[in-house]
Amino acid sequence: MARVEIKMIDRFLFETELIIKKADINIANHVGNDTFVSLMQEARIRFFKQSMFNCGMVAVQISQETQDGIFEKFAGRETVPETI
Repeated sequence: MARVEIKMIDRFLFETELIIKKADINIANHVGNDTFVSLMQEARIRFFKQSMFNCGMVAVQISQETQDGIFEKFAGRETVPETI
């Protein structure tokens, strides 16, 4: 398979710094796929937090108890839940 080169853009809309720990590096001295996905998820969360703040949007946080209650209420159902 031919190697694909991607040209970088001049200016990014978002950037963040993530700390890579020794535990994130596998025996082959690479960041494993599972760690990479976790790092990208963290960057994604930071991006949306910044974007929501800049756009004046409000994020809704649902407590773990409420999440558990919703799950228990609809667990095993094959239908789409109605508005709670």
